[in-house]
Amino acid sequence: MILILGGTSDSVSLARLLHKTLIEKIPAMRITVTGATKWFIPEQNNNFPAEIHVLREQLSPERLSELIIKSRVVIDATHPFACGITSAAVNACGELQVPYIRYERPSFVQSIGMPLHVHTAKSHTDACSKALELTKKNQVIGLTIGTRSLSLYVQRLKEMSRMLMVRVLPVPESVSAALECGVPMNEIIAMKGPVSTTLETAFLKHWNVSVLITKDSGSAGGVSEKIAATEAVGIPLIIVERPRADYSVGIETTFEGVAARVRAAVRG
Repeated sequence: MILILGGTSDSVSLARLLHKTLIEKIPAMRITVTGATKWFIPEQNNNFPAEIHVLREQLSPERLSELIIKSRVVIDATHPFACGITSAAVNACGELQVPYIRYERPSFVQSIGMPLHVHTAKSHTDACSKALELTKKNQVIGLTIGTRSLSLYVQRLKEMSRMLMVRVLPVPESVSAALECGVPMNEIIAMKGPVSTTLETAFLKHWNVSVLITKDSGSAGGVSEKIAATEAVGIPLIIVERPRADYSVGIETTFEGVAARVRAAVRG
């Protein structure tokens, strides 16, 4: 079995590519793609070959090890900010001696020179501080950073009398998480990104956003559209840099690179 740790569109694309270039030549091989919730890939939108199996569940350390034991190779295609599952996978693969391949969509911050209105932050705490420096009381700060670190922003920014525009995925878990963090309902937008520059610009204008904060999720995360939209509106954009991780096996940033290493692993 080839195990793909996913939760993003990258993992689905990788599964399809590997099936086309590899699995058809090795009929006995199967691909398992994991996703954190049932919303990752809706049941009705599967359309996968029989050799691709999708798991919609949160993976405990025990369950992760159980899957890795059965695998010929593990591809970690989780989100660049999903540090917990990545660390667990690296450790489990090392202990079980299963080849581990890390795929990350290319970093936007590292790939181009940043325009003058774009600021980078080393962490979410750093991003909060910079947002406070760039705004005044009662101004609106836009957040497109997910819900995992949302409570930190709500606590610090609300304490300093900032208003928020929080965009989260349109699923019950994300909306509930935002509400539980103390974000008022009228400050929540539930929508799956990325969105066009035109729509991004419209959001910023409609909510009168003074600064936007996002994460370095790469082109697939809509960073380029956010850069263009904030520039059009004339406001700062703060991009939270990716967590630093020491991958002794290196990082692949192309599907072709992953496929080559998978071929070597399953034939080795």
